[in-house]
Amino acid sequence: MKRARRVFLSILIFSAILPAGVFAVPAELKAIREIEEREKTPPAEIVIERPRVKFDEEAYRDPFKEPVIKIQDAAAPQETQKKQIPLPALTLQGLIWGGIFPQAIINNKVLKIGDIIERARVTNISKDGVVVFFEGEQFSLPAPAAGIRKDKRED
Repeated sequence: MKRARRVFLSILIFSAILPAGVFAVPAELKAIREIEEREKTPPAEIVIERPRVKFDEEAYRDPFKEPVIKIQDAAAPQETQKKQIPLPALTLQGLIWGGIFPQAIINNKVLKIGDIIERARVTNISKDGVVVFFEGEQFSLPAPAAGIRKDKRED
């Protein structure tokens, strides 16, 4: 009885697996053939339509030409001269230029390059003096020791 059951179960399992295997193989083959056919056919040409770009050289300047300097009327420079403000009273009292960053003492304030005093920006500090930038112009403040040395030599 046990043996008959085993035989019956094995026949049942075999009969369930066999049709699945028989029908699955042709389906796989069909899928493989479809993939192979797709690979054999050349892909359709893809056309990308891009917008047309037109360069209008009149709207742009030639980067290789000298920059154009516009000549102003004779009255315009006179107006700019009237607008110029004189350099405020800046007294250079001392220089510290041998360290990591140079410093200057102007109007009893210790300044470094980039500091602003009386709307004038300090742009350079050297042993010869200080250069400040005020209202679009550069001004040089000579070192205070230069005048003292001349006086001592004359005595």
